[in-house]
Amino acid sequence: MSEESRDIGRSFIRKADKLFASPERENARTTWEILSEFILPNQSGIFVGDDTKGGKKTARLFDGTAPRANSDLAAAFQSTITNPASKWSKLAFPDEERNNDRESLSWLEDTNNRIHDAFNASNFDTQLSKNYLAFCSLATMVLFHEESEREMAGTFAGMRFEAWHLSQVAFAENNLGAVDTIYRKFNWTAKQAFERFKELTPVKIIEAVEKDPSKEFEFYHCIFPRNPKEVNLNEQGLAKATERPFASLYISKDESEVVEEGGYYEFPVYVNRWSTLPGEVYGRGPGHLALPDVRSLNKVKQLSLSAIAKAVNPPLLAVARNVIGSLRLSPSSVTIVKDINGLKEMVPQARFDVTQFAVDDLRASIQSSFFIDKLLLPPRTETGEMTAFEVQQRLEQMQKVLGPTLSRLNSEFLSPLITRMFKMLLRAGALAPLPPMLEELGIDIDITFLNSLSRSQQAEDVANITAWVQELMQLAQADPTVLDNINSDGIASHIAKIRSVPDVAVMPAEQVEEIRAQRAEAAEKQQQMDQAVQMADVAAKIPQGDQPQ
Repeated sequence: MSEESRDIGRSFIRKADKLFASPERENARTTWEILSEFILPNQSGIFVGDDTKGGKKTARLFDGTAPRANSDLAAAFQSTITNPASKWSKLAFPDEERNNDRESLSWLEDTNNRIHDAFNASNFDTQLSKNYLAFCSLATMVLFHEESEREMAGTFAGMRFEAWHLSQVAFAENNLGAVDTIYRKFNWTAKQAFERFKELTPVKIIEAVEKDPSKEFEFYHCIFPRNPKEVNLNEQGLAKATERPFASLYISKDESEVVEEGGYYEFPVYVNRWSTLPGEVYGRGPGHLALPDVRSLNKVKQLSLSAIAKAVNPPLLAVARNVIGSLRLSPSSVTIVKDINGLKEMVPQARFDVTQFAVDDLRASIQSSFFIDKLLLPPRTETGEMTAFEVQQRLEQMQKVLGPTLSRLNSEFLSPLITRMFKMLLRAGALAPLPPMLEELGIDIDITFLNSLSRSQQAEDVANITAWVQELMQLAQADPTVLDNINSDGIASHIAKIRSVPDVAVMPAEQVEEIRAQRAEAAEKQQQMDQAVQMADVAAKIPQGDQPQ
């Protein structure tokens, strides 16, 4: 490896370490450790370097309310926003010309299916489930996305996702508030490093592969915008890895060597924050708000368990030098005393009713912080059988409180994810051939999301339209011309989009016009035939002498 490569490696290691040591990240790291200890215990200790594999993580945790609430909220996100059992996004053309072309619509629907098939064939769901747990508790999640290594040129090998732990990453935003620079500091075994870098693997690591393949080495992965002067895309928008818009460097810390240089067309890491304060880049979320109650509940439960132990096995009071020998507390044991009245149990004065009240109140507050009271329907024993309207009202209530978070999730994660998936499949030749219209006009698409939260946000439109039409129908009894205000075709198209009706089920506007023209022509011919029949009947009834000369 050249000295120039080592100089580049040292330079980026300094940049990375400086960002890792920034005051904001240090403060965030301290908070993450506290949050993980009480809300995400499986990650406890990792932020302070105590990553004991297989070790106990719940030594100081006395109540599981917060971890369960966090798990329930994360599960709700996965089941309602990115449900693996459904196609949770849809591609659409922004213009009528493409939307009226049946071949283009069929190609777009097939493309959408291939995108979700690629998700299902990858490890997307398993990695995202880890991310949602961090998102709901630590308020920041990081998901890495790249194409799997191809076995041979010209073939598409699928997608690979990796949930990056927050202890490993430090990142920075551009002037628009989007993360475009990220540094990851992680360990790989000698075997893993050699499998990745092959002949570019540093000599020290290659030697370890033979002697101790499980020995770990530290690496940096740096992803950042490449200097525009170094970006060189051809007419098809393609470039070799070292000339793409985003640079990627893998650096061995021990040798300060750049062991792999590559690049990406789009930023390959999705960094999603629950919310951020002005001037901050790391997120704040439900865990931050619930933390005081979580720690209070943990302390109350600790004291309560101590009091329960005293109540079940109370301490003893004895007169000085009354016990002969040692005090025996095991079953059937005998303790010799000088005076039986000089030995008695101490009655604890703990108020368990007050303790339980405090526990219930704190648990309710924690569950409210994680929106559990809005995500889960109450037991039927409390509410009776709920109507569809009541269930819909709860969904609307949920989308109102989670609306800002969902919007940020769309802009920082879901939209970039689908856009990158589409472009990656297109570049890899994994999509169907373009229909003639798209060959001529090009591809321009919009992305909509079909999850239940998004639908509940749009359901109000359908309810308002339905109520408005019904009101106009009542007014039409007095003045039928009021129905001229109703755009039936527009309403049908709008509701079809909200209800996520497949494009193949909706007749294109051009064909609708043809059907209506044919229906009008048929009606006109029928009217002419009816008129001819009527005239013939009239002529047959007129006496011959009365026929006009």
